[in-house]
Amino acid sequence: MKLLLALSIALLQAEGTNAQSSVRPGEEGTHYVSSTSVEESRDFNKTVVPISKLQSYGPFQTVKLATGFCIDPDCRFIGTNYHVAKAMGKHLKVKGSPVVHRWLGTGPDDEEASENKQSFFLGMKYKEKYALIRDIAVVELRWPLSKKGYRSTPFYNDDLEYGQTAYIYAFPLNWNPKRHLEKFKAKFLGYNVKYSKLSWEDLSDKPLVFDYDQADGKLRGGASGGIVVDEQGRIIGILNALASDMDHTITAVPVHSFADFLSRVQPYLATQLFPKSVVIPPASADSYPEWVPPPRFGHLEHRPVEPPEVQALRAKATDLADTIRNFIATQSLEWGKGDRDSTPQAITELEVQVIHGYQRWRELPDGKKELDEIPFPAPLNSAIIPGGEWSEMPNLVGNNLKLHINHAPDITVNNETFQVFQWSGEVEDGICKFKSIWDLFFMSYSKIDTLNCYGEVWTDKDLNLVRASENFKLIGRWKNYRGVVTFGVMTMGDHKVRVPMTIATQAEYGGKLYWCQGVFSDYHEFASTFKIGNPAIGSAMDAAKLDQRVDKPQ
Repeated sequence: MKLLLALSIALLQAEGTNAQSSVRPGEEGTHYVSSTSVEESRDFNKTVVPISKLQSYGPFQTVKLATGFCIDPDCRFIGTNYHVAKAMGKHLKVKGSPVVHRWLGTGPDDEEASENKQSFFLGMKYKEKYALIRDIAVVELRWPLSKKGYRSTPFYNDDLEYGQTAYIYAFPLNWNPKRHLEKFKAKFLGYNVKYSKLSWEDLSDKPLVFDYDQADGKLRGGASGGIVVDEQGRIIGILNALASDMDHTITAVPVHSFADFLSRVQPYLATQLFPKSVVIPPASADSYPEWVPPPRFGHLEHRPVEPPEVQALRAKATDLADTIRNFIATQSLEWGKGDRDSTPQAITELEVQVIHGYQRWRELPDGKKELDEIPFPAPLNSAIIPGGEWSEMPNLVGNNLKLHINHAPDITVNNETFQVFQWSGEVEDGICKFKSIWDLFFMSYSKIDTLNCYGEVWTDKDLNLVRASENFKLIGRWKNYRGVVTFGVMTMGDHKVRVPMTIATQAEYGGKLYWCQGVFSDYHEFASTFKIGNPAIGSAMDAAKLDQRVDKPQ
């Protein structure tokens, strides 16, 4: 049974002035205003976090208050509402850890955006447009909060039953600036259809509605970004607003909306939390073992005619390579060692400009100098630096006729079917190059090797590239290099463009796995005629810069 409601909403973000500093502070910790327990063994005080920011307006000071929650086991990613992240700004700390990246789930240009009242200063309000169903945001912290005992809790991404019991956890403001985590018993009522543009049967754009127990107190400002959990302690919604026309009733963003958003902005993390939401895992291994082409004969012969499907693949790859030669985007990179699920040892965020296939980088948020290469992650002694895999692989498949291509059987991943093409390149063809750099402080030494290589290209039924990989048979200190790039479609203005979405590279050194993974976002098109894509070293550039593996001994 699905109950549909039409509710007006009022946001739960709080804002107070410095007059509150005279209030007697209380002890920090979990303050349960209900005697009912969700799960006695679970301490949500180490999952839900208070978010606050002191901001000055001339002679006045105001404190903005909200709530967030740990998304991953290390609590390096914090979830909250879009209207919270927007009000707090980019420069923010959560439990003392600075925010280094921020991803917003909606905005004024969202097709489903509606006008919502937002607190500004001293009770003044202003209207801001965004979609309530995507009133979500994710921030990445420089230092994980797991060192302070924080951890995530599971999600439940399935249908809810009318009347089922739930519990709300948040940090509302109760006239004490040192807030407590409060718990409210609630009941699922149905879905809010007020701003829905889809049919009543389609629930994908309808926020959840819960009625909470008045005996537990009253939800006030500062609770935005809290969580709604079921009796098993699983997150079923993200608290974002009060229903202004119904008492003790709140709305929440459903988990499916959060999972869809996370799969786009942090596919590596979404692969762990919501495997079904990520069709192609961004760091996945190839589907088949290495393909070895038939041996060549010693005498000269005409190049054989390729099968029609291989010719069609080359045409599609060439179109993609030509499309991604001019754009501006943000490239977020993380470096680590060992398991990819482990906490990264270094992170960076760069603006990349690609003009006619040549790329330049600028450090965000306020870097002035243009860089020819991705800078080496300073804290590390050995690292793998991505090159132009995102553009080199489509160009290689499309235009290098020395590349041998084999059409393999189709595969099915997360209920979607893909065509698979295997490719192979030999040393004498000069297809794959690998550059190693040794930084000896007073001098540096580099070496370029031409190698045997192979990989796979996955396409949809129309032969549009969705994944491309390359594997190098390295010689020397580095071993077993693999690079994977995934491609997706983004809406730019009034048209759709296929662009790179993720890049993942790895190699072994001294028996240890070193990896780098990146996400491309915030694409911008040039004002003139443009073709859009992602960060890269274009194939017209120095081919030796295809990949860089850097060893910097202590």
